[in-house]
Amino acid sequence: MRTLVPIAAGCTVAACTLLLHHLLSPKKMANHVTSRDYRHPYHPLVIQIFNKSITALEQLLGFQLITLDAEYLLEEAKRKSGLSDYGDMWWREAFERVIDSKNKEAHLTPLGRMIASTIMLMALTANLRVVDLLKKHPEINDIDLGKQIVIAALHRTGTTMLQRLIAADPNMRALLSWEIQCAPHAEEGRFGTFKRRQEMHWRCQGAMHLSPDFFATHPLETDGPEEDVILMSSCFMSNVPYVTNRTNSYSDWLETQDQTRAYEWLKTTLKVLHWQRPAANWVLKSPHHLEHLDTLLKVFPDAVVVQTHRDPQKTIGSVFSLVAHGCGMASDTIDPIDLKEFWMRKLRHVLKRSMEVRKNPEINKRIIDISYHAVMKDPIGEVKRVYDFAGIPYTADTETAWADILKIRTQTRYGRHVYSLADFGVTKQDIEDNFGHYRDHYNIPFEDELPERQPNA
Repeated sequence: MRTLVPIAAGCTVAACTLLLHHLLSPKKMANHVTSRDYRHPYHPLVIQIFNKSITALEQLLGFQLITLDAEYLLEEAKRKSGLSDYGDMWWREAFERVIDSKNKEAHLTPLGRMIASTIMLMALTANLRVVDLLKKHPEINDIDLGKQIVIAALHRTGTTMLQRLIAADPNMRALLSWEIQCAPHAEEGRFGTFKRRQEMHWRCQGAMHLSPDFFATHPLETDGPEEDVILMSSCFMSNVPYVTNRTNSYSDWLETQDQTRAYEWLKTTLKVLHWQRPAANWVLKSPHHLEHLDTLLKVFPDAVVVQTHRDPQKTIGSVFSLVAHGCGMASDTIDPIDLKEFWMRKLRHVLKRSMEVRKNPEINKRIIDISYHAVMKDPIGEVKRVYDFAGIPYTADTETAWADILKIRTQTRYGRHVYSLADFGVTKQDIEDNFGHYRDHYNIPFEDELPERQPNA
């Protein structure tokens, strides 16, 4: 039964995707406006029927048909991949804590449990394939990644634009969405990409149709740059679980853990990708890195960090809304006030820790601060400043690539993100009480007082 139900569920999702494909084309999605009714996440009718039917059947039977079970997932990943060696399973506790937190706290729907199970299986199979590949090609461990520009900042502060610009440089390398399964499938060979691209294409289509609100706030494009923290999901030491589900106890536990081995795993997976598609240097990006600047810079001695800054009156509410839409894909139970309480504390913690770490002059000299407004006003000028800081040359061809990428409209391609602090029971004074020290430390202006106001993100 455990095997048959996910298959039936997968067929349902596939049917839903095909049914809605013509209704939610990118052109039509550009006119989409995100909902502010976070307590009632949007789900297509066929998904509502599926969730209610499975829930009713589970209540009748007295047990869950779709479950998250550690031993089952570990064995199922072996079966699906045809591999059996996980190597040193130093991540086992983290893996079990993610599962426990999702089961007890995330309020997952039957589809949500299926999605979570699929994601966990992807992470485990990625782990198996990396371990197998390194046994066959140990020379991968000796690969030089060049220099790394790491964009580490709060969400919604211009990081995506910077990443896209830098990734457009032919001499730079970013993680692309289809590469989140970093090791190639056995049938792909070293340079094959088709199967992973195809898999990611359907995941993007599924996310677009299952949750157009989330897709508008965080678009997924098969060949677009993605956050490298996703590679850390295969060692279960990242912010991905608590950004996509309510997994507060896992987040609390993770704050107490040494992240060195997680960042070493990230470095290993980047080498696996570099082995397949090399480049002179890399650009990385994730808010997760802001919490671990010391560990990041220890593991990546050739890296520099870019920290972007924006008025917290604009960013914090956007983070709340982004996470609410993300969690709403897998749950019908979203409490905006509960979400606000967790994320207000979490973001304070991240900023406090980053500011404490930056008191170390050896760390601070490897970090450059960039204003969101400077990026919006002169993006190419700010990217040049980052390159000069990193000691990475650029040419006329590089500048042409940057100019070309700026012509591509992305911010509202899949809809307009609307939100309000009031939706989460937060006032402007609450933001200043919690983040005023951050504003003062980096001399961040109030955006509404600037002569050229920027749009919400």
